Amino acid sequence: MKTRLFLAVSPAKRPFDSWETGMKAGEKKIFIKSGNEVRLVERSGQGDWVVERTRGASKGKRMICPERALVGSPDA
Repeated sequence: MKTRLFLAVSPAKRPFDSWETGMKAGEKKIFIKSGNEVRLVERSGQGDWVVERTRGASKGKRMICPERALVGSPDA
């Protein structure tokens, strides 16, 4: 009996911006769960972003956040 090997191939990475929401890498947003200011680093999957905290003791910490949890610009 032959064994078939299936490899999980991820789809091509999307550009670092989201045409659905207009969000782009490098922008600053507020993470609504904690109220922390974060900078968008890159898209991570469908509807998620890798973000980096910009202030406080955990400045520079990266995490994955859903788009819906990122609101407004802190400068607005």
